[in-house]
Amino acid sequence: MTTALAPVQVLGLPLMPYTYAQTLARIDELVQARVPSYFITANLNYAMCCDADPRLHTVNAHAAFLVADGMPLVWWSRWCAQRLPERIAGSDLLFSICEQAAQKGYRVFLLGAAPGVAEAAGKALQARYPGLLIVGTECPPFRALSADEIREQQERVRATKPDILFAA
Repeated sequence: MTTALAPVQVLGLPLMPYTYAQTLARIDELVQARVPSYFITANLNYAMCCDADPRLHTVNAHAAFLVADGMPLVWWSRWCAQRLPERIAGSDLLFSICEQAAQKGYRVFLLGAAPGVAEAAGKALQARYPGLLIVGTECPPFRALSADEIREQQERVRATKPDILFAA
């Protein structure tokens, strides 16, 4: 289990002072726990969105953890009692998670982006990480979904039994 650390409050975000390796280890713990959860790679834009939309505070409170995906947040932490050790870029983390998933046999689902992008990304990731199990891809329309569409999408994703769901 990852060592218990207290979040560092940066611009209203409770960011965990994890290193890149600790973040990967924590993600692996979440997958192995088999309990649906999520984490957030937050950047300065996300901090601004949270400031503008109080509903995001609830999203943050229910996340397993948040990490700083932006150097301005890391720099800001230098004025805090506890510093963030480094930036955890979600764009880099995706590759490390997929490498770990290929090694451990985790099932991955890619959700989001423009039509065809998730499928192409899945193929590229499988070429890069032999044995990676991409169990599904979906590119929902770029608009608010109806309650029925949300339910149907959830059913399609659940039917693939993913261990990891990337949402873009």
